[in-house]
Amino acid sequence: MSTATNFFERQDDARRNTSWLVALFAVAVVLVILALSVPLFLNGRVQEGLLVGGVVGAVVLLASGYRLLQLRGGGRVVAEGLGGRLLPASTRDPAERRLLNVVEEMALASGVPAPPVYVMDDEMQINAFAAGLRPEDAVLGFTEGCMRRLPRDELQGVVAHEFSHIKHGDMRLNIRLMGLIFGLMALVYLGWTIIRIGFHSAAMARKKEDAGGLALVLPGLALVVVGGLGAFFGSLLKAMVSRQREYLADASAVQYTRNPAGIANALRRLGDLGSSVKHKNAAESSHMFFGRGVSSLFATHPPIQKRVKAIDPGGQWTSGKLPPEPEIQLESRGVQSVPGTGAAGFVGHAAVAAAQATTVRVQDAVGDAADDLLGAVASVFAVLALEDEDPPDVPLRGLADRGLQHIAEEASRLLPRISRLRVDDRLPFLEHALPVMAGLSESQYHRIREAILAMIQRDGGVTLLEAATGRMLIGRLDRRFRGHADPKRNRTSAQLRGPINVLLRGLAEAGHPGDPAAQSSLSQEQSVRLGFGFEVNGPAPRVRELDEALARVARLEPEAAARLGELAVLFVEADGQVRAEERELLALVGSALDLSFKPALDSGAG
Repeated sequence: MSTATNFFERQDDARRNTSWLVALFAVAVVLVILALSVPLFLNGRVQEGLLVGGVVGAVVLLASGYRLLQLRGGGRVVAEGLGGRLLPASTRDPAERRLLNVVEEMALASGVPAPPVYVMDDEMQINAFAAGLRPEDAVLGFTEGCMRRLPRDELQGVVAHEFSHIKHGDMRLNIRLMGLIFGLMALVYLGWTIIRIGFHSAAMARKKEDAGGLALVLPGLALVVVGGLGAFFGSLLKAMVSRQREYLADASAVQYTRNPAGIANALRRLGDLGSSVKHKNAAESSHMFFGRGVSSLFATHPPIQKRVKAIDPGGQWTSGKLPPEPEIQLESRGVQSVPGTGAAGFVGHAAVAAAQATTVRVQDAVGDAADDLLGAVASVFAVLALEDEDPPDVPLRGLADRGLQHIAEEASRLLPRISRLRVDDRLPFLEHALPVMAGLSESQYHRIREAILAMIQRDGGVTLLEAATGRMLIGRLDRRFRGHADPKRNRTSAQLRGPINVLLRGLAEAGHPGDPAAQSSLSQEQSVRLGFGFEVNGPAPRVRELDEALARVARLEPEAAARLGELAVLFVEADGQVRAEERELLALVGSALDLSFKPALDSGAG
């Protein structure tokens, strides 16, 4: 069996085991409710049994919902709560620069946008974490020891591991399980409250020779025992789920880096140097760490020996001398190396290579224009000004009218550099600039958001790049600043056949403009992937029509959305090159479907 097949099978095993454990967790919650209501049913007290079951279920749900609301703070809140310091993109510290470069490399390899990076200063043991509910509000955190003491290939393995947690939704899953455990513990708190009330009532009633207060003690005791057992086994199951996700993340790290030795040696070094985190909040966040943040009976991470053995069943990296700790040289900004080709069957190498070429071109053209907050905001307006029908200085004057004179001046200063970008590189540049804008305050963001949307709509027409910018803005930043709920994703491909046809017609026209024969051939080849036929011939849809179709397609169920995303990439890559219009359409699709993907081909535009 090939190495690639091994790791993909291990990923499937970890996902399957997680599904079983989450199902068992749900069963445990139901058993708690039944344990408190069934005795009443058996005594013929059906109405009381239903009432008790309903009340217990309501307590668990309400307490869980309350805890989930408390935990909905973005990854930034978690990182700062652990003493993390945000790394600026313009840093000149060699270790910090290397870490940011590796994060960017693994973002390309995994197809996940590069999140903000935090460092826990003075934490010299080896550890890291990913935090946040969604990729849009995710952050990565690293101990100073992890940043400075690991060789580059080992650091790549650790960073890739954390990207897996973001990509596979592990953070959201953990938070949901934490909420349910809190709901079960609420039964214990309620039980103790009832017991105290019972004893207090009994003491007050003793003078009246009335023992009625003691009648509350038994129900209270039942809540404590059953709720406590439920929380106990729930915590065990949560730890088991976390351990399976760690195996999945280790296997994914090999997939992203194509270098099993990197993640394996990082684990061995972690075992030698330790992974403890001294911060007072480390215990409650231990499930998020790369290594065990604290020692615990309910271990959220498998033993290091088992993790290394899962990566390398033959034991190639389980013994021998580790490479020495590195002397870190200052790297230039951006992607420094594409992971090696490794075993056949690993995905993403061509996509990473193409993205690396784009990154180098963008860096050569604009340098550090979007590395700081003001530069990132001004760069977005400069790109949009170049998309406008009027000369760039005309839309930029509108910023001054909105009280954003300093941004207009910076955008004007950056225009010569931004105009050097190839047309097809403007979108990748914006993808780098938009996440930097997460550093805005909430009030600043609302003003900037309104100004961006106004500039997009200023000339009465919307280009694909403008539409993609608007969707990325809403998709990546609105959730952080405005708390928008995700749309319900419960529609099948057949139910959304119309808007899917509009989308695919747009992709076919972008890839084969004015060539109905090629478009028809493409549609026939790919129809089977969605389970129904579709016809892409016809007039090319307008940008607004595409945007409206994507708003509806955003409700596709996750599996169908993933298939549509794969199909969109196939449409784009069918003729062997990626045009700027196709890349912009892919960005629209990705923002609408909440997917990240990179075409495996470099742009064909000159």
